[in-house]
Amino acid sequence: MTNRIQFGKSVIFFSNICIFTAIIFGGIGLFVLADTVMAEENIPQQAEDGTIELNAVMADIHNPVDGINAKLETYDGKPNIGYWADARTWIEWKVFIDTPGQFDVIAELAVNEPTSSFEVVIDDQIQTVSVSSTESYSHFSKVTLPQINIDQPGEHSLQIRPIMSKWNPINLRSITLIPIKHALNQETILEWVTQKCHPIYTFSCVDSALYASGDKLHLEIAISKSSYLSDRNSFSGDLYVLISLQDAFFFFNDQGQFLPFNPFSDTISSVFKYKTFENEPVGNIALLEYYFPEIINPLSLTFYAVLVKPDEHLTSETMTSNLSIHSINITKGINHEKLQHEISKLHIQPSDKALQNIMNYRMMSLSDSIKQGFSLILEEENEAILLQQQNMIRSIQIDGQLSDWENSGCIYEDNQNDTTPLNSSLPIEVYEPSDDLKRYGFIHGNDFMYCMVEPVTMPSEGTEYHYRINLLTPDNKLAYAIVWTSFRDVVQEWDTDSGTFIKYITTDDAVFAKKDVFEAKIPAEILYNLPQYYHIEAVVWHEYKNSLDVNWNPNLETSIETQYGYKYCLDVFCQYAEKMNLVPDDPFPIVQAITEGYIYKIAEDDIRPVIINDGLEMIKQAEQSMSYSFAGQKPLKELPIEALLSWADRSMMFGGYRYAGLSVLKSGQLNKDAYEFLVLHPSDLVTCRTMMDTHGLIDTQSLSNTMFNIEDWLWQKNKYRRYYIQTIIELYESNPEYWEVVYQESLEEHETGDVNIATVNGVDINKGSIFSASFEVNYLFQNSFFYGNCVDVTAIALAFHKAIGIPSIHFMYGLIADDYYKEIHSFPMYYSSQADTWFNYLNGGNNTGLGTYDVLYLIDRPQVGSNYQMFNKELPKGDSLVITTRTYPVRVSQSQWISINDDGYPMSELKKYMFNFITSSDTEFTSLETQ
Repeated sequence: MTNRIQFGKSVIFFSNICIFTAIIFGGIGLFVLADTVMAEENIPQQAEDGTIELNAVMADIHNPVDGINAKLETYDGKPNIGYWADARTWIEWKVFIDTPGQFDVIAELAVNEPTSSFEVVIDDQIQTVSVSSTESYSHFSKVTLPQINIDQPGEHSLQIRPIMSKWNPINLRSITLIPIKHALNQETILEWVTQKCHPIYTFSCVDSALYASGDKLHLEIAISKSSYLSDRNSFSGDLYVLISLQDAFFFFNDQGQFLPFNPFSDTISSVFKYKTFENEPVGNIALLEYYFPEIINPLSLTFYAVLVKPDEHLTSETMTSNLSIHSINITKGINHEKLQHEISKLHIQPSDKALQNIMNYRMMSLSDSIKQGFSLILEEENEAILLQQQNMIRSIQIDGQLSDWENSGCIYEDNQNDTTPLNSSLPIEVYEPSDDLKRYGFIHGNDFMYCMVEPVTMPSEGTEYHYRINLLTPDNKLAYAIVWTSFRDVVQEWDTDSGTFIKYITTDDAVFAKKDVFEAKIPAEILYNLPQYYHIEAVVWHEYKNSLDVNWNPNLETSIETQYGYKYCLDVFCQYAEKMNLVPDDPFPIVQAITEGYIYKIAEDDIRPVIINDGLEMIKQAEQSMSYSFAGQKPLKELPIEALLSWADRSMMFGGYRYAGLSVLKSGQLNKDAYEFLVLHPSDLVTCRTMMDTHGLIDTQSLSNTMFNIEDWLWQKNKYRRYYIQTIIELYESNPEYWEVVYQESLEEHETGDVNIATVNGVDINKGSIFSASFEVNYLFQNSFFYGNCVDVTAIALAFHKAIGIPSIHFMYGLIADDYYKEIHSFPMYYSSQADTWFNYLNGGNNTGLGTYDVLYLIDRPQVGSNYQMFNKELPKGDSLVITTRTYPVRVSQSQWISINDDGYPMSELKKYMFNFITSSDTEFTSLETQ
């Protein structure tokens, strides 16, 4: 057993935003990692039959520092891992795979308790397992675990990790991987048809063809006369289409889906049926078309067509003579129709040359990142979400009733008593509270806007009333009003210059209703002056009652049916194709377009060309960054798309500016001044390289050393933020010696008024509030220091990492302990391709000495064209945390958080959150499983 102890320089700083604490022992920070029982160095390999047996002696046992340690013991002369009582302990085997494939997993174990649950983790696969009691800890049984798929040769890590809330001790003797053999040939199919379809006897159709035409794969199935139809002119039965594709076995069903099917274990099901015939004339053709979105070139597949007839009994000889089997090789079988359709909807159409450039790039590229990039841009991964939203929209009936809105997620409460009706019975200017507005709903679909206003009490017959929903520009100017009144329901357009309504818009397609609530359905196309970004307010306006009740929502962006906004990414990509030759298997153009989509989406028209040119320059910078190669690390272009997107993201700290109160955006749009200040520029990477080269921060033999050198140097160049002089005074009084220099400088700056460091759009940027990567990088280069805390160090570090081709991502965490939440620290996690893991700096995310706590951390994801929405979460002691669609929240236990910092953050974990759609339910942290 080895105790790994790591020493490093400690840093203390304080801030109203970030506090970083280390435990000091004589000036040295002590960090104790988990105890580990290390296995022998020989890595298990496959036997001749492809099997691998992983016994207890071979395992690495990862024990926590405190607690009961699992260890090797022996029953019946065979070693096993016992005393596994601590759910923080996990087991690992390194395995070497020569022949990838699908494997059965057999565990030999003993369980005394009724059940125990754990995860089997290999690569990015996580299988949850619950095992039952084997009667005692000495009674071992072989248990079949979920199958796993290993698709790449080489070294892999197989781990057994307890599920803490469901863990009971087990004794583990071994894990065995047994390859699943798939002999996909005619004999196998005939055996399956004979054995698995009984008593539904089968025969095959004949005269079939399989071919590629244009961008689609076609199967033509003709039912022709043969010996079994010699006396008939029609036939009945169920047609099943089976396809062998890339050594896998599929059915093609009537929904146009390919369904994986194992002929060795499953039986036929109606789920797999392609078509049912009843008295079909002989000779009719069934045409099947399929588009492979993730096709691999060249493609080889074999097609089988089988007709199931319950009234016939055929021998295997008859089936052999009639089974229809065809094979085909396709070298360019990629469907471009969906891509062309999405491009056709863009405001500016690419030239024919650019379109051909795009199609060639997609058709010739074998890169997984490029395939995933196109899948993202075409919103294929979000189709289920979009379909759900569209179905929800279609369920809204404009009938004046509330029930169909209840599950929409688009209802906003009016919780404030915010009206001031004049009470004529009381002395003059005396008002009494009342609240006419209960809640309202608003949905912006692709074609219509759906509105709902629910008063506390619907007005009685003959009563005058005036309810409305106002659509406001980003600077809070009225654009349109959707109005229900006792004398007229109407849509009004407002003229900002004259300060009056210029016209009433009427159309036969607009629908109004009132019963239990007020409802309306308004064609979006008639609101042609509505800005791209707007927010809404619901209003009860009764002049005759002298009351105004308002509730407004600042978060609405674009259509709920196109929440991610990837069309802007596609727009950017098409513009790249106009200006550069897209080289097959080069992932940077599509990856850069995906991360630029969000910047481009909110930018004012005059800087959009600048954004395109800077994106093209970033693609060139990607090549330059790869000249820095680190021992054991893959080249940047070979990394998974999650890492590439993190590298390409230029708005690293930008997301915070949408809610941080720093009004650098003009009217909610990104203008030239804000863009220059906020967004990292390609030239900044050149500046970063110059500083790193000058100060010798790069160690090409060790990525971890390089990362530490960068952080250590940045902290030496950091000056404490100075904003509130009173805070500085309190810090000085608590530790005069430590804070002397900061105190004197702060007094001087306070007296001279020299506390602002830049001005953007007329807004002073104070030394106490910066975290702009572009600004900080250049300020450091020019002055040899910068102002800020952890978040500013992170902003610069992310830029440094990009300059040398290392992806990194911003983490921010806070502690939930006892009855409070405290935001503690921001830091970057950098990606090591060698370990397929994101690692923390030595200074980042250390224990804070607060005792037992949970951790709520936020992953600051790349923008990937997402919409922008804010969610406020009330935390203990009245603290409020803002979650955005860019920051994904996760709550973990203290031990899990320590593990993240000690052992890294597996890529498989990050993949869970990278593209997830953020909703208000994601902010309900207490509902997340906390160990």
